[in-house]
Amino acid sequence: MIISSLRIKLLNRRMNNKKWGKLFSFLFLILLIMLVTCKISPRLIVNISSLYTDTNRVFMEFVDNAIDAIPRLNILYSNLTSTEPEYKNSFKIYVTISGKTHWTGRVTISDNCSGMEKLSKVVESIGNSEKKSQSWLNGQFGYGIHSYPAICSTLEIFTKHADNGYSEYIKMKRDDFLIDDLSNLKFEIEHVKPHTPVSGTIITLSGFSKESWLDIDAKLLKSEIENHFELLLQNPNISIKIKDKDGKTLVCKPYDYNLHQGVIFEKVIPIAVPESDNKFDKYFKKNEIKIFLKINPKVSVERPPVIISKDRRVIELYQIKSLRTYNKRELWNHPSIEGYINTYDLLNPTLTRNDFKNDKNFRLVKKAILDAEPEILEKFRKAVESTTINDFSEIESRFNSNFKSLIELTEEDKDKLKPGDIVRVSDSGTRILEVLVPYKDGAFESELKSHSHKRKKKRNDCTDTSEDVENELIKMEQIREFIIPPKGNQRNLILKIDDTSEPIKDNEGKEKRSELFGNTVTIYKKHQDFTKRIKKNQIEIEIISTELISYIASEMLVHYTNYSFEQSGKDKQPDRKGILIFFTDWLYKLEDSLKNLIGKPLSK
Repeated sequence: MIISSLRIKLLNRRMNNKKWGKLFSFLFLILLIMLVTCKISPRLIVNISSLYTDTNRVFMEFVDNAIDAIPRLNILYSNLTSTEPEYKNSFKIYVTISGKTHWTGRVTISDNCSGMEKLSKVVESIGNSEKKSQSWLNGQFGYGIHSYPAICSTLEIFTKHADNGYSEYIKMKRDDFLIDDLSNLKFEIEHVKPHTPVSGTIITLSGFSKESWLDIDAKLLKSEIENHFELLLQNPNISIKIKDKDGKTLVCKPYDYNLHQGVIFEKVIPIAVPESDNKFDKYFKKNEIKIFLKINPKVSVERPPVIISKDRRVIELYQIKSLRTYNKRELWNHPSIEGYINTYDLLNPTLTRNDFKNDKNFRLVKKAILDAEPEILEKFRKAVESTTINDFSEIESRFNSNFKSLIELTEEDKDKLKPGDIVRVSDSGTRILEVLVPYKDGAFESELKSHSHKRKKKRNDCTDTSEDVENELIKMEQIREFIIPPKGNQRNLILKIDDTSEPIKDNEGKEKRSELFGNTVTIYKKHQDFTKRIKKNQIEIEIISTELISYIASEMLVHYTNYSFEQSGKDKQPDRKGILIFFTDWLYKLEDSLKNLIGKPLSK
């Protein structure tokens, strides 16, 4: 910089006209500015592909691309009055696994869909997919086709578009990307004889690593496809088949929600998104979501409800960390509840396809789901109650009353906010606020911290009256979505004894003694552990025994203990000793409070 400034001074002296001298100096400084070109090594492609740790996930990327090639738009052009996309042609996707060893093994994914209009885009637009301007398509990143280096060395593509009288062919190897300069990465694309009369694509993967080849499981891949594309497979004009290493053909089928008897909750909820200039958005439902849930009261299906986006299953609702609700376990991860929430084309999945971008649409969808929860719970509670013929009102009433009293006595001090405590609330489901509790003398100080966008807040005047402070706190207590449990939470559990249903089974086939739904613990009387603790008097009337009280109290406390520790320290490692002490203390208290039930009839 010192040398450059000296040069400028010398040049200025040689210029007779001062004005031209200054202009020359300015232009010379511009020339000194270094323009740096960003260079990306092709090795990055191979490195990113290592994120795919599941072999089947790579195959799913190619099946996903084939589904994106089903020409939904062409159909809607001719039938713009349809409320659902109708596939008038029959589209078939085949996954063929052949070979005996990883050296000779090949996996082919073929389809009769629209094909690729320009195969060169596969190389020219890595990470810059043309689909990003088409919100109804899933491949928004332009990377999925380059996931193959994670499991094999070679990728071959034959593709034909309906507008082309030829097929295009390209062969890519993982080692081709192991160079430093992107400008040296070149591939040959050949025009060859059409491999299909109309359109379609054939993808062939070969050169598998030994571990990846052993990981290939046709039945597991079939299950993944059925879960991931369950709504698409409901369309009779779309078929996906897999041929395994032994030549056996497996047909992917949609999940049958009529498999068990139950009660369905179904609702379409409009989402107030800004109007779009894209005339196809309303045909692809970019302004609503559909909730479809089913409870099977007497069956444990172990199939938690999922979010569907762009016709694909993305994530189970209970796994969405930002969905702050009390009902993750009781509603979204209940063993008897299944279903989905179809968000159509409203949301944008992340690159890993296990969550969504936290944009305005996602926040609106989450709010709609939370607002629908009370209605869903009410309907499902009635469904559960209708399956039981209950005549255990006395023991249930005594248990519930004593249990509630114990909770109130134990948590009386905890329910009182103390000066200096920080209560974390959400004002609209989009921001997290931290509020400082005022002191008795009226001193009040609050600092609102926004976690979604930075906004400076002025400190409140310390001369606020206690009445104003109380009103502000009451307003915040009435806000629905709390980040930590508010005072007066749902910890109080209710006992229900079911003497008509067979105990539901867990995913290992073991009968459950009890089940929690909402805040109701249903204990199955037909479970052998319950029946063997029942005593009978001389006239064969079932009476309550000491063992039965301990049994029922233990089942109630299993659910209560689990809930209490979940809410008290989600970010802390569980203290096993503390959990055991908590459980036994409560068990002894509950047993002592219910001793006077011993010897009384179990039912009226």
